[in-house]
Amino acid sequence: MAGQRLLIVDNDRAFLKEHQAGLEAAFEVEVVTAPDAAMQRLESGAFACTLISVEIADNRGYALCASIRRSSKLSGVKVALISAKATEDEYKRHQSLKGRADLYLMKPVPAVNLVEALRPLVPPR
Repeated sequence: MAGQRLLIVDNDRAFLKEHQAGLEAAFEVEVVTAPDAAMQRLESGAFACTLISVEIADNRGYALCASIRRSSKLSGVKVALISAKATEDEYKRHQSLKGRADLYLMKPVPAVNLVEALRPLVPPR
C-alpha cells in the first residue's frame, strides 16, 4: 500500500541542512542515514517515495534501489536517486535495468527544484 510520506536516505549533512526545511514544508519527511535502516522504515511505514543518495554507505544507493524493487511489500514505493558524483552515462545505464528508479537527480539542486521534482511522486501535506 502506498503511503503519504517521503523517506530520505542520505548522510550528507550539508545537503540535509539545506533541503530539510523546504522538503518538510511540502511533505511529511523522515530521514535515515543508513541503507539497512531505510529498508526497516520502508517496511514498517506508509511511505510514498524514498529519496536515496547513490553515495550512501560506500555507494550502496543503487543496491538499496534494487532491494526496494525486488520487495513485493514495497511495490508501491517510488524511488528517486540523487548523486553528487554519478555521471549521465551511469544514470542512463541504471535506467535500462529492471530495478531502475522513478527519478534521477544530481547534486547540487536548488531546494525549490528538489521539491518540484518530487511533487509527482509524493502526495503533498
